[in-house]
Amino acid sequence: MKKKLFISLFLFFILLISGCGSAPKENPYSKVSLVDNIRIYFSQTSGSYNGGIDEIMVSDIQSATKSIYLAIYEMTNDKFKNALIDAFQNGVNVVIMTDDDHKDDEDMVDLKNAGIPVYDDDKSALMHNKFMILDEKILWSGSSNYTYYGFYRNNENDIRIEDENIAKYYKKQFDELITKNITPSVYLSSSVDIYFSPEDDFKDKLIDLIDSANSNIYFLIYAFTDKDIADALIRAYNRGVDVKGVFDEDFNSNQYSKYDYLKNAGLDVKLDGNSFLLHDKVMIFDKKTVVTGSYNFTLSANNDNAENSLIIKSQTIYNKYEEEFEKIYEEAKD
Repeated sequence: MKKKLFISLFLFFILLISGCGSAPKENPYSKVSLVDNIRIYFSQTSGSYNGGIDEIMVSDIQSATKSIYLAIYEMTNDKFKNALIDAFQNGVNVVIMTDDDHKDDEDMVDLKNAGIPVYDDDKSALMHNKFMILDEKILWSGSSNYTYYGFYRNNENDIRIEDENIAKYYKKQFDELITKNITPSVYLSSSVDIYFSPEDDFKDKLIDLIDSANSNIYFLIYAFTDKDIADALIRAYNRGVDVKGVFDEDFNSNQYSKYDYLKNAGLDVKLDGNSFLLHDKVMIFDKKTVVTGSYNFTLSANNDNAENSLIIKSQTIYNKYEEEFEKIYEEAKD
């Protein structure tokens, strides 16, 4: 009897120190960094279509009690559609803004049929944003469209910020997208700066960051056709900054891609090894600064499309992005 008791206590101790029985961890496929009120997530690129970032986002939708404002280029993920309809039916104010090319997609039609207001940009340029505001206190933004591939196959990154000032700033932009009355306005703070395109001319800020870099610039990009940004990277390389980048291989078939232009200038650039998409729009600088959002390095992103870009100033968050960059860089090919 004493021997059985001893074995039971020993097994309990082993389970305790190994973490069993503790609070559940967040999605194991996402690298998560918590700096104050900011969390960063990277997509799952293999396995089943479960346990991804989308389920964390859906949990936030299910927890919303007042409002959900969603600006999304494309949505084909039933988890979001069903959660948004449930929230609406439970009395939450749900409003959606999308690109006119996707206003008649099946999920959007289902949302409209459920009574949810769905607006579109009604213009040739893209409403390319991917952001969601919950209860005017939580913001989700990043590179992911709300599709299954966006969270389970492509290389993507998403950011969750719990801050009323930032959420309300995005809500102002959301209202302007609905009314189509856009006014320039840049959000600046000690930890996060926010720019909207086309009104805030984010390209000038991005080039300023490149021209000010002292040690390193690494980037992950789906579409890169802007020669001004490419020339700024070449200037940085020529003054001794460590410049590395990974391009999406599929998009590189575009005749305006700057991959060859940078490669021929001597920069260390590669094509991604993901058989799906490298859909990130990320540039990181000097071990302390991260640029992310929906903004590809194109003239359309700067001058025409509705986009949002975040500049995050945190070494801790930078380190997570650098880790993700190194993983993708190692899997890429020349």
